[in-house]
Amino acid sequence: MEVVVFILYIIGNTFLTLFAVANFVNEEQLISIIEANKTSSFSIVIIIHTVIYVSIRVLLLQDKTIEQKLIKSVREFRLWLLVFLITVAYMIFKLAVSFTSVDAFYLIGAILVANVRLLSSYKELRKNIVEFKETVAALH
Repeated sequence: MEVVVFILYIIGNTFLTLFAVANFVNEEQLISIIEANKTSSFSIVIIIHTVIYVSIRVLLLQDKTIEQKLIKSVREFRLWLLVFLITVAYMIFKLAVSFTSVDAFYLIGAILVANVRLLSSYKELRKNIVEFKETVAALH
């Protein structure tokens, strides 16, 4: 269900943003901008709305109770696992085409950052699982 809401949010807000921009830019100019940049303008809007959605659904969750901490930890772990997998897949894709050494350093750095965040979110998740188990055991 979360994926459906995510897709609907991204599609709805992307078209809403393009509609809002169309009110400030004449229609022919908007079409020429989109056609000139192919999908880059459209992609930027999609990326912005994706970051907003992820920030709201993952990073801005409350973590006052142990259940909230556990949910937040699971979502953060899934987020960084996804980022890591996408980064590695992109690196493999880039290996198939020629790229500069700066690109290689950037991609290696991105993989390292994603890996560090993945491991730290996994440690946090494990800590919260143990704390949750201890809390449940104390109640019984």
